[in-house]
Amino acid sequence: MGQDGPRLPMVLCNVSVGDVPLREMIPAAAEAGFDAVSIYGAAVRRSERRDGVGPDRLAALVREHGIAVTEVEAVADWFAPLPPGLPRWLDPGFDESGFLDLAVTVGARTLVAVHFGPLPAIDAAAEQFARLCDAAAARGLQVAFEYPAMATLADVGTAWAIV
Repeated sequence: MGQDGPRLPMVLCNVSVGDVPLREMIPAAAEAGFDAVSIYGAAVRRSERRDGVGPDRLAALVREHGIAVTEVEAVADWFAPLPPGLPRWLDPGFDESGFLDLAVTVGARTLVAVHFGPLPAIDAAAEQFARLCDAAAARGLQVAFEYPAMATLADVGTAWAIV
């Protein structure tokens, strides 16, 4: 406990070190003093393809190094299928079902949601977001709605209206 209250956990965002293989990032984060990491779906897919290290082994690595996974990111097909022709760097790596499974496997508490593609009607998006939240809650997860600048839903007002 610090003089201003309890110390908040230090979390390494996987996206910030996206070029580092997860089998290296996880132990490095623990060694550097991080309490937890986020895991990016596309990084898991690369880990499977390049290193043969999938979600179960990644979960074991996290446990072996005494850290946690705070969230997995970012499910993008919760409203509608992803539009064709998205740049490769926007590939989330998993579909909604895969992200829910990944979050449970690695012990995350939160699933991050984003949206790319045509701007949905607010009421329809709210209904689909509620459905995603219910599916996540059934697995003991919460959902965070991220609205990055390169997404279709890219502002706090629209995100808040949906939530």
